[in-house]
Amino acid sequence: MGVFSVEIEIGSTNREDFQSLSAMVDTGAVFSRAPASLLQDIGVAPDDEGRFRTADNRVVTRPTGKVWIRLQGKEFTTRIIFGEEGETPLLGAIALEEAMLAVDPHNGVLVPVEGWLL
Repeated sequence: MGVFSVEIEIGSTNREDFQSLSAMVDTGAVFSRAPASLLQDIGVAPDDEGRFRTADNRVVTRPTGKVWIRLQGKEFTTRIIFGEEGETPLLGAIALEEAMLAVDPHNGVLVPVEGWLL
């Protein structure tokens, strides 16, 4: 359910190594995803595994880890799925909430929000 792509910088937990990446803003995805090879290149190691339901209704187990993300002048940490090669990088709902950004699908942009309703 991707809406549009945004350029982000993704970095290791020590905040030393960042790499630019184009990620699909996916309002149907809870977690973000990046290629495992990119995450390993910047020094991110998996620290957990999770079970996830894919868009085609399969359940997969994937490693996860913590990363820093820079997006629209904001810098925040989020949990990310180590994706397989060829899978589209995703920016999911949790990362958007942590950055306090919402999706404007008509204009294909992310807009700041003051907070979320609980």
